[in-house]
Amino acid sequence: MALIYTFWAFGVPIIELRAFPMDQQPGHGAQAIIEFVSGLLLVLIIMEMLGTVIHYLQVHATSLRPFLFIGIISATRSILSIGARLSVEGFNLKETDFTHAMIELGVSAAVILALGITLKLLNGMFEDGESN
Repeated sequence: MALIYTFWAFGVPIIELRAFPMDQQPGHGAQAIIEFVSGLLLVLIIMEMLGTVIHYLQVHATSLRPFLFIGIISATRSILSIGARLSVEGFNLKETDFTHAMIELGVSAAVILALGITLKLLNGMFEDGESN
């Protein structure tokens, strides 16, 4: 259902693009695409969580790997939402808001980097189905 909603929420703004003046259409189109990608990432997070729960119910064992992937996807969604917010507000952004947004971007990038390094380091240490 989340996937269907994501496609619907993408299609409506694209259809309504013709109502905007030509100079505003690229901004609204870009915003719709960013929200579409963010929605797809949310669907991916939901599917990863459901897969982890189903795997646990079948095998009664869990793995760390899906949770690391979920963390990376969540941090990526955060970066996309900050980028969308900055592009919408444009030049009307206060200096303090810009500073806070840059700090959020840095923290999200650090989270992605740390989780990616963790995945790489733990790659050979555990297999799916092994309890961690």
